[in-house]
Amino acid sequence: MILTIGGKWKWSAEIEGQYRSGMAISRPAGVKLAERAIDKALAPKKKRLQRPE
Repeated sequence: MILTIGGKWKWSAEIEGQYRSGMAISRPAGVKLAERAIDKALAPKKKRLQRPE
């Protein structure tokens, strides 16, 4: 994350060759947005447990 001249935080992440980035008004908000983007990109790969019948 970097602090821009305008006082906003810019975040970026590379996930399996795809880049995600965005801007946030504060560093903690930027961290949350980056974590959300990473979780969303990895969600289809997570195995979901099923109850035995």
